[in-house]
Amino acid sequence: MGPQLRDDLPDGAIPGDDRFLPARSVWERYGVTSMSLYRWLDDEGMGFPKPLYIGRFRFWRLADLMEWENSRPRTGTPYGAAARARANSAVA
Repeated sequence: MGPQLRDDLPDGAIPGDDRFLPARSVWERYGVTSMSLYRWLDDEGMGFPKPLYIGRFRFWRLADLMEWENSRPRTGTPYGAAARARANSAVA
């Protein structure tokens, strides 16, 4: 049996999304420290996925992380507003 095509998968499923990331890769993915990751896990309101423990090592399922990322509110400045702000600060 060969690899599944996207048409054969349930909605939202991506082939290979059952991979696991070690803690170091999760830190690097979000640009945080080990302590920040600990705090995220401790904060129930944040809803950060729980890791799978193998011995003393922690691993996160990539699909769970992606689902958490998609559930987070989007923040930031729209591109046009950011470009205008840069232009105005260069003039001033």
